[in-house]
Amino acid sequence: MSRPEVNYVLGHELTHLKLKHPGKIAGARVASMFGAFFVVGMAAPFGLESPALRYGIILAVVTLFPLFWSRRFEYAADAGAVELTADPRSAISALFKLSSLNMMPLHWSKWSEKWLTHPSSLRRAQAIARKAGIPIEQIPEIAGATVAQSDHYILPATIAPGAKVLSTQTKQKSTIRATMALLEALILVPVAFAWLARFYAKDPVLHRTFYLVGPIAAIAAYFVFANFAPLSGLRELIVALKAKLLKEGVQADSWGGVTVGFAPAPSPRIYEHNTNWDIGSFFIRSDRLCYCGEETKFALRRDQIAAIVLGPGIPGLLTNRRIYIAWKDRDLGRSGTFNIGCIEGGSILEIRRKTTQLEGVLRNSWKASADARPLPKQLAELTSPLIGPVTSVAPNANWRFGKILKELWLTGVIAAIVAVLCGLPFQLLAYLFSMPASRAGGILAVHSPGAGWYVVCVAVVLRAHALIPFLSYKDKSFVALPTLGVPSPPVPSTPSPASKSETGGVLTH
Repeated sequence: MSRPEVNYVLGHELTHLKLKHPGKIAGARVASMFGAFFVVGMAAPFGLESPALRYGIILAVVTLFPLFWSRRFEYAADAGAVELTADPRSAISALFKLSSLNMMPLHWSKWSEKWLTHPSSLRRAQAIARKAGIPIEQIPEIAGATVAQSDHYILPATIAPGAKVLSTQTKQKSTIRATMALLEALILVPVAFAWLARFYAKDPVLHRTFYLVGPIAAIAAYFVFANFAPLSGLRELIVALKAKLLKEGVQADSWGGVTVGFAPAPSPRIYEHNTNWDIGSFFIRSDRLCYCGEETKFALRRDQIAAIVLGPGIPGLLTNRRIYIAWKDRDLGRSGTFNIGCIEGGSILEIRRKTTQLEGVLRNSWKASADARPLPKQLAELTSPLIGPVTSVAPNANWRFGKILKELWLTGVIAAIVAVLCGLPFQLLAYLFSMPASRAGGILAVHSPGAGWYVVCVAVVLRAHALIPFLSYKDKSFVALPTLGVPSPPVPSTPSPASKSETGGVLTH
């Protein structure tokens, strides 16, 4: 694709974000779920009791309604991209190239398109042409135009598949896996106990016991998942990292390296939903500390270390530990802070213990005197850290009131869907207004709001409890950025004045 065509793609995606389309699509999905259950409920008095028919109606509503809005949003994003780039012809040619690259048809039938998230490329191109005043007949000519060889963006090597171990995609997969595991603990455990109480506990005491034990078991399961789920897939990352470092001549294992996560900040920060900005091997060798990772490599002599502090990591029900280090390099005129934490272990508690032990080793090494002994060439050539601006946010930065409500709302919706699929009833109105429920031709009094509401309440309350550490977090730096004291030159025939302190260097976060 040419530069203008890539610009159109970027403008298209930026317009989606500007118009908040992802959030609106999520809202459409939630609305479609409630709408589907409403339609099924309204259809029941008309004899539509067939499970196949009911599930068919639910499937049609929850599928077609969000897809309808998704296609409308694509047209809006196309219009925004053309407005940004002022180049409708490149937008049209880009659409045709995208269809070719994805091996997708240029045109779908109207019925087939109703089951797709995107309109056909031809319809989108025609909509762009009409709005820009381009004759429809010129679309084939625009799509077939050749592009000069020099009119392309140069792709950096870091975006090639497998170029980075801790890539954005890897971070996203890790976050999704951990989130889904924690949701399973919050929802499936109370669902299981409610289901057992409803169908297998006829004795009233046993029935109430199941409902009382459900939240306790869910909390226990949440702690277990929180201890293990965040480490899913981490072992494979560590193996890939060591293999990559070995190709660069860094022998992590034979040189006694410790695999750590690295973050260039004096306090906990989140980088693409991840605690670590980088991962690498940390070495305590001779008279210096060395780090070799994907994003950066550096070495610090013991006399360049200004502070080593053990502090908490990202807040949570199971808080990890981090080692915060401040340093200054007078020779190169720079200073900074960073934090590291062990990442090699079977659980969060084990990693926390290893990080605490590493801090003790670092502190003893820092205080002890050591002779400068020969280092491997790859480590001897390293200098103090030189890291530019890095995008990050505080752990509680995104937890505003609106997002908290949205998080609890989505948790409740997912819990309700799982409860319905497991056959747990929702009969709050019948319970509140003492309305009898019909069952098998007889009248059965409603004595509870329904096991489905129990599942929703437990899931939402536990999710709110899990957010408390983030909401109560107070952001602070655990180490201060050191200042570089530079003595003033002596003045002839007068006593040397006291040295001045001037602040300089690079703040690494």
